[in-house]
Amino acid sequence: MEPREALIAFLTSTLTKSKRDCYVGFASKHKTETKFLSAIYHDLENCFDQTKRVTSFKQPVLELPGYRFAPSNVFGEPMASIGEVCNGWDESFLVVSVDGRYGIHGPETMIDSRAFYIASSK
Repeated sequence: MEPREALIAFLTSTLTKSKRDCYVGFASKHKTETKFLSAIYHDLENCFDQTKRVTSFKQPVLELPGYRFAPSNVFGEPMASIGEVCNGWDESFLVVSVDGRYGIHGPETMIDSRAFYIASSK
């Protein structure tokens, strides 16, 4: 999948119903993608469906290629593996696997607050 496609598939499956349309809408258009990127700082962490959250990913998942999204202008930067973010000190990011099934959110708060999400099976 292309970056926007993978992001939308991930968000559609992992955000709460009340926030889904808003953030999927922002992420869907180039014109409004900066609104989505800004939400990664603080807002997005409160919008995920916590039933999709897991404590971590096993190595095969961490080795999947993915895309990085980060304020203020990183939209869909290719990554060799989504696990790369686990080795760094980056904050305020969302990394999504190229198939849109796995994501890691790093809010601005602390490195310990990174959250791992699995989208519903298709």
